Amino acid sequence: MNRVVETLRGKGWIRDCSAEIPDLATAFDLQDEALAKISAERGGFAGYKIAFNTKDMMAKLGLPHPGMGRIFRDQVFESGVELDVGCYRHFMIEPEIAAVLAEDMTPGEVFSAATAEKAVACYYPAFELLDRRNFEGMMHPPTVIAHNVFNAGIVLGGAGLPPAELDWASLETKCTDNGVDVVQGIGIAPQNPAEALAFLANHFTGRGQILPKGSLVLLGAHCPLYKVGAGRRLRLELGALGAVTFTT
Repeated sequence: MNRVVETLRGKGWIRDCSAEIPDLATAFDLQDEALAKISAERGGFAGYKIAFNTKDMMAKLGLPHPGMGRIFRDQVFESGVELDVGCYRHFMIEPEIAAVLAEDMTPGEVFSAATAEKAVACYYPAFELLDRRNFEGMMHPPTVIAHNVFNAGIVLGGAGLPPAELDWASLETKCTDNGVDVVQGIGIAPQNPAEALAFLANHFTGRGQILPKGSLVLLGAHCPLYKVGAGRRLRLELGALGAVTFTT
């Protein structure tokens, strides 16, 4: 665990830890322990993220289900923020739908998409921020999951929509970098966001943890990881959910 904590605290490369983290069960335990150890110095947890939540990606990585991670409170930013790419080793983004919870999600219930969505106040447009420090392209899934799946925060924006008003399958995604399209399409969310939330809720509550009211939940990338350099303006529009922007 100490090696994972040290890497998460610093900017060093994440190296293959298959000898120490041979399987997903070990990865989940290490993620819980390592992130709990450093959460206080990062302001605590602000939320959660899903990862690899497409059939193609899970098949490519040999995963039986998506990955997951947490968002630290000191890495939550509002739309319009200016970020310094020099603070990251390999700064990348993913445009996503994010949920904000209106109530606690607690152990003792197996959540379906419908019951999970009852806990959602609104859905919003968001950028997941990532610092992809995998040494020489290392992609050993248990190692990556133990290291919080590269999460480096979230930029949240938009007016948002309550669940009853969101038609995710017809939602248009338009993401630009200095006005140039990164991705544009309709219905390109990787899955029903309520299903992604249910997966995360069942994972964490199944481990005896609570997803508290007010938590931010990232629900899957609308395009592959996108590298961002200095002097850029990123903008994501998600139809009626509104827009979110940041600059570097």
